[in-house]
Amino acid sequence: DIGDEDWEAADEVAEDDVGLVGATDACLQAFARPLVAVWDSVFTSEELGDLDVAAAHFGRDLGRHVEESTFWFHAGQAPRNAIEVAIARLHPLFVLALEGAACPMKSGERWLGCEYWVRAQTNRRGVASHYDMDVGAKRRGIVSLPTLASILYLGGGGSADALSPGPTVILSQRPGSGGGSVVTHAPATPAAGEFVWPCRGRFAAFPGDLHHGVMPADDDGRRVTVLVNWWCGEESRAASVPGPPSCVLAPQ
Repeated sequence: DIGDEDWEAADEVAEDDVGLVGATDACLQAFARPLVAVWDSVFTSEELGDLDVAAAHFGRDLGRHVEESTFWFHAGQAPRNAIEVAIARLHPLFVLALEGAACPMKSGERWLGCEYWVRAQTNRRGVASHYDMDVGAKRRGIVSLPTLASILYLGGGGSADALSPGPTVILSQRPGSGGGSVVTHAPATPAAGEFVWPCRGRFAAFPGDLHHGVMPADDDGRRVTVLVNWWCGEESRAASVPGPPSCVLAPQ
């Protein structure tokens, strides 16, 4: 994971041509498409208000669970709350994002479900760079990654279409092939990166195996996001994705 000092060091490298010379042609070809897809105005003001209430509720509810870290929504399940209603509404964009990222589902695969959680924090904190993965599987030495990761931006203050500080950063790095509990990066130095600036109601989606984080900002504003990881696979894999009991089933 990258801390604040590492972000500053990365900025210095980005200003140096040497940081780009080391990128191989194969790496550039592997990330030729945009890393992230972004949509605005997916939900009405009233729907965003319902999501605000749900995010506040489930953010508190999640804090009462120690082992589990996310909620689970089965594919085809009737939505039980405003966030799950939103996930069902976002499914067509999930399909478009897969096509745009050149990582469509393979023959025999289907959408299995989503894990979701709420993150609320100040803009000053940021989020250290990381890979989203099944934490339970990682404890067993298995790297299990979602098909697609996505972010729905709620809080941030200002007007409905105002940008907030602290962009999400998606890097052209995937987990390396090395084993063990320490996850390496491939390539070691990213050849590209994209920024998504928070804006109320904005929805961003990117391949679930990409390295990403949030840059801290010199701002006291509050950042609220709903994070949704989309898991796909064959029916036989349904038992291996982080559904219950690895996740929490949200109450109605």
